[in-house]
Amino acid sequence: SKAAAAIYSSEIAAQYAFQFNTGLNAFVVAVPPTASNPLGIRRIKEGELITLAIPLDSVKCHGMGSLNTSKFDPTNPSSILSAHYGIPGHYFLDLGEVAILKQRTSEFNAYIKSKAGSALAYVDMNAFLEAYREKGLMYNGVEYSLDFVTGGIFSLDGIHLSPRGNAIVANQVMEAINETFGATLPMIDVNKLPGTVLP
Repeated sequence: SKAAAAIYSSEIAAQYAFQFNTGLNAFVVAVPPTASNPLGIRRIKEGELITLAIPLDSVKCHGMGSLNTSKFDPTNPSSILSAHYGIPGHYFLDLGEVAILKQRTSEFNAYIKSKAGSALAYVDMNAFLEAYREKGLMYNGVEYSLDFVTGGIFSLDGIHLSPRGNAIVANQVMEAINETFGATLPMIDVNKLPGTVLP
């Protein structure tokens, strides 16, 4: 009926009434269009991740993740249909993709541990780092964390470890070797290595 169609249309339209306030706001992401989401955009969900490869100039200057202001006319509300600028799928991981990555990480670590057995020293670095995600870790009075840029463990590409981060990993490996084989490898003084040079 016409009434049902009108209700359906209003429900579809309502999902695009995004409100942006001063401060933190959830990004708008692009998803495959469906009958219930014909524009193919939605707010990013808690637990989904935006990659560090996202072009920040597009976010800051062109409205990626919210609204392309050059295409939006405040006097013409319908212009929102062409002005929305959701973050493309290759720049964020949805909940399903995050779950797959966590599962694969767990599977890889379990496989490595099974192959190590008692003949090799085994270190689960993922578990080690995750244990310090909230509280950080202290080395000779210097605090390190997994925080991007300021944490000191990861380099500025957000993927590879910093020199000090590599030293932390090396110490964990050597501790495992010492424990497994009764060795006496000396630990590295993490703080003597170069820190992360901030931009």
